[in-house]
Amino acid sequence: MKIRLLVNLFFITTFTFGQKIQDDSYLDEAFFKFKNSLVQSIIDKDKVAFSTHLAEKVYTPKDLCDSPICRKEEVMNYFFSEGDDTFWKELLMLFRFGFLRQKSEYSTIIEKVDENIVFKAPSFTKNLDIENELLILGENVNIRSKPSLNSNIIKTVSYEIFKCDCGLGKPITTKDNIVWIEIKLGNGKVGYVAEKFTSSYYLKEIEIGKINGEWKIVAIVEPWGC
Repeated sequence: MKIRLLVNLFFITTFTFGQKIQDDSYLDEAFFKFKNSLVQSIIDKDKVAFSTHLAEKVYTPKDLCDSPICRKEEVMNYFFSEGDDTFWKELLMLFRFGFLRQKSEYSTIIEKVDENIVFKAPSFTKNLDIENELLILGENVNIRSKPSLNSNIIKTVSYEIFKCDCGLGKPITTKDNIVWIEIKLGNGKVGYVAEKFTSSYYLKEIEIGKINGEWKIVAIVEPWGC
């Protein structure tokens, strides 16, 4: 009964947000169970349980080992600093926006994945031009005339895509530590939105592939930064 309810919720997410946010978890029962187990380990902040969901070698193009392919022990040591909950929170945010079932983007680099099929989170990255577009990730998010909470609200939006110079422009950090992104509203006008309500805030992608018949995390990458 619980599994059926969760599947129904995933269908609702897919239909509600169309091609922007989807969740294909229901397409594979084994992956669905794997994801639930993975999410539970993250909620519990259980490093031992989480590590069992990692492949023996994980693609992560950061300077954490001598090559882009790192042993899972090196990945655990890098991302999980003692007393720092940052990575736990990042993972939950990524998984909140669903998984897409697709061909691996890193098939020539990562450990051989069965049929080269992976589930990738967050789902919105596939259909988003991350250099020139930004997706609002929330309901009733305010777009303001200036990068300030005291400025006028131009409009309120929910899960909309806007043009931006994400590959060139730099976010603006105000004295209240809010990071703002400039977006294009059309007719030469611009607005500002708090970064934490946008796709720019999500700096990682996770790929989960099946190795020797078992689903495992095979890649943790940071593809962009607006």
